[in-house]
Amino acid sequence: YMGFISSYKGLETLFVAMSKVPNAGLLLGGGWHTTGADTQYIAQLKQYSLQLLHDRCQWLGYVPDEDVARAYGAMDVIVYPSHYISESGALLMALSHGKAVIASDLAPVREKAKEGALMTFKNVSDLTRKIKLLLKDEELKHKFEEGARNYAQRNSWANIAKQHIKVYEEVLNA
Repeated sequence: YMGFISSYKGLETLFVAMSKVPNAGLLLGGGWHTTGADTQYIAQLKQYSLQLLHDRCQWLGYVPDEDVARAYGAMDVIVYPSHYISESGALLMALSHGKAVIASDLAPVREKAKEGALMTFKNVSDLTRKIKLLLKDEELKHKFEEGARNYAQRNSWANIAKQHIKVYEEVLNA
């Protein structure tokens, strides 16, 4: 996981799922919405992760911009177990780094899944199964990594700007 940490991010779901994935560790990059700030909630999460995962969970804390690529490079699969989102900058960042992503089955995520950019999950057992699948099946993992890169390219700022210009030209020429 990489992103801001708060109660609606669903990290408890990820801990439970990962407790059922043997021989795998969990890296968590991120913190509260300001650097260096730890909250009571984050302290409780750390304790819960220790109870379920023991030494298989490493908290990276806030990851500075210059270290983001290295952190993503250390992760085989990225999971976003949010309870709700309108959009996720962290999820988009993971896709732009070409990572295989599993995310909660929420409306903004379903569109990306339809385009082959990521997998969705519905509950803890489904998440556990999909984590195991991507860790075991390199070909499938590579398929989602390619889907992530393609999605990021299609939705790059340069391509979005071209689409806006096209819309403006159509309106002005109508």
